[in-house]
Amino acid sequence: MSKRRETESKAGRNSKRARASYAGSSPGSSATASHTSFKILVPTASKAAAETSSSAADSSPSAAPNSMATAPHGWMRPGALVEVTMEEDGLYGSIYSAYVRTCGQNGNVEVEFQAFAVSTESDDRQREWVRASQLRPLPPPPPPRFSAALRPGELVELFHEDGWWEVAFLRHTAAGELEVDAKRYGNGTVQVEESGLRPRWRFNG
Repeated sequence: MSKRRETESKAGRNSKRARASYAGSSPGSSATASHTSFKILVPTASKAAAETSSSAADSSPSAAPNSMATAPHGWMRPGALVEVTMEEDGLYGSIYSAYVRTCGQNGNVEVEFQAFAVSTESDDRQREWVRASQLRPLPPPPPPRFSAALRPGELVELFHEDGWWEVAFLRHTAAGELEVDAKRYGNGTVQVEESGLRPRWRFNG
């Protein structure tokens, strides 16, 4: 697959992506400071459990499943590491990290994905114009042992193929892993360690 030449008018266009492994990070800064905020989405059925866990936990921003954590003012700047909510077929709804490269004049932003290469023979990362509304700063780390408060059917995100995908929590296994339903992605039922999951973060920026 040859390197794509993108323009701002092509933002949101469906495309096939070449995947390649990568090591380390590209130059740039991650979006981490204070003014806008994230909140974990907690289903109604789990609010009581989350609030109980919150009151018993440490009062620091990352200590409770429904706690607030901060992200920066002016975070959408060239060089910043952000997350992009994908809108194309095969990736719709998944979330991938990327570096901001150019901020356009019409509400679109050029990003360089960490997980996607321009071809299977190249280590160069794929660039694409996306809508600014698809971007958000990196969320904070999950609260310690956030999975202990999960209830069957609660939605979380699974790290899969270098991105985050929405799945449904099913149960805690006897082996200490977490079983999730990933059938919508063709993966059936998956058992993972807590490090492979994170809460569903809502960005309040």
